[in-house]
Amino acid sequence: LSIQIPSVAVETGAFEFGPTISQRITMEDGNIIMPYATLSGIWTFKQKNTATTFSSQSGLAEEGVRARVESGFYIHAENGLSLSVSGHYDGIGDDGFEAYGGKAKISREF
Repeated sequence: LSIQIPSVAVETGAFEFGPTISQRITMEDGNIIMPYATLSGIWTFKQKNTATTFSSQSGLAEEGVRARVESGFYIHAENGLSLSVSGHYDGIGDDGFEAYGGKAKISREF
């Protein structure tokens, strides 16, 4: 077909740091609830993405420092059933980048 497909290079260098604060609460029935919050600083020291040259999509976060917050909870029942739910927001301090998301997990011990 003689269609030339350009090469793409993606390189990222990042360093993430920060505390997580949590509290384990044991209920009278033996179930455990653990809420938590995390504040992370993210230093992106290398960013290369040539794919954005060929598309109209925005690129990854630029080099620099930004913050990310995450909050959630973990529940573990005595019957072995566990549930964890969390959400995050990324891009604090960086006007050109914003990301958010969440996750949920259910598991069972055997």
